[in-house]
Amino acid sequence: MRTDHPESSDPEIRKAYRAVVQDGSLNWLLLGYGKWSSGLKLLGSGSQGLPDLKGHIPVNEVCFAFCRENVDGTPFFITIAYIPERTSGLRRARALVTSRTVQSWFRAQQAILTGSRLEDLTSDTLAAAVHATCQPQDVHTEPIIRSSSDHYDTEKALPAAPSAGPVRRAQSEGPVGGPSTLHPQRPFPPDFGSPAERARRRMEHKMHQEAEEREAERQEAARQARIKAEKAEMLRRFEEEEHRRRISLEDELHRVAEVRAQREEDEREEEHERAMQKEAKRQADLEKRLVETRRLQEYRREEQRRSEELAQQEAESRRVAEDKRRRARSLADQVRREKAAAGASVLLNGWVSIQVTDSVVWRRRHFQLDNNALKLFKNEKEVNLPLETIKLKGCVRSVNEWNEGFEELRAIPHSFALVFGNGRETMFMYTDSELDKDV
Repeated sequence: MRTDHPESSDPEIRKAYRAVVQDGSLNWLLLGYGKWSSGLKLLGSGSQGLPDLKGHIPVNEVCFAFCRENVDGTPFFITIAYIPERTSGLRRARALVTSRTVQSWFRAQQAILTGSRLEDLTSDTLAAAVHATCQPQDVHTEPIIRSSSDHYDTEKALPAAPSAGPVRRAQSEGPVGGPSTLHPQRPFPPDFGSPAERARRRMEHKMHQEAEEREAERQEAARQARIKAEKAEMLRRFEEEEHRRRISLEDELHRVAEVRAQREEDEREEEHERAMQKEAKRQADLEKRLVETRRLQEYRREEQRRSEELAQQEAESRRVAEDKRRRARSLADQVRREKAAAGASVLLNGWVSIQVTDSVVWRRRHFQLDNNALKLFKNEKEVNLPLETIKLKGCVRSVNEWNEGFEELRAIPHSFALVFGNGRETMFMYTDSELDKDV
């Protein structure tokens, strides 16, 4: 006895199928394998019609749908097998086999449609599938509905609704045509033909399915052979390209090795050249240092000789200065005696130039020297008005030559320095004659 529900162990599929066929609360359901499932599962269901169904179909996944569609105001049940265009031949063959199983589940179906693109699933294509299935046909034929797929996929629709047969009479009923023999409210039973005819149709259907499966296997084998040939060609090209790349790489490595060897040779030559230059520079520096050492030694010997000569000159100068000082004292004593014998108080007078140590100006003054002081005048006419009187005793500590610590007087003839002992600044002087200086 036929059951009006899918032969599936999934209760969700059976529940959704009853809601579409019996309750009417749904008008479509969708089956698929899901991401991890090994069998068909209910992917979704709804009551918003074909647009809602298409929105739930995965674009790149094989899935199956069962929907109710109104065609010319009459509801029809349609089974849809969606097999994407990019599905491989083996998966396509398996999907076709699975679609027949799904068709056996949904026994309320009236049309079958196989599609490979979502844009092909429209109300018009569903109506065309229904019209192709439900046209008047011979009850002994089993029409085939071709889908809109671009591939070799084909599906068979359910048999058309059987035509009404003649009224059968029961044994207890009267003659045919009598009023008591008609049952106007009871449908006529379908006529499926004789058992031999049904067996023949089943055998034809089985042979047709086997032929389809063999064709699918042949096409899959051809596809696999084509893929194998393409892979072999790709492998050959890859090997050729790899060979060319290996040769190019070897050439490049050889060139790089030659460049590296040449660079290393150049670096060795440059290193040798630098070493030679460094050695030459070291020798030059050594010679230069030797020359400089000899020059310094000569300079030191010359300096030592000059120092010795200067020391001798200074010793001679000190000796000469000391002799000169003795002569000056002797001369000064003689002048004093002569002036004392003559009764004169002034031992010496004349002109002298004066400069103090903190000034750069030399001032010329007229002087008078006696036994006690040195008087300085602006000129020889104003001898009664001395500008300065320098007491000799208690004020002047010493009289020094230039070589006694006053090098700045060396170039000035007849010069000397008066060093005071009372904190007064040292005074530089030079006279007009050597005699005046000595006195």
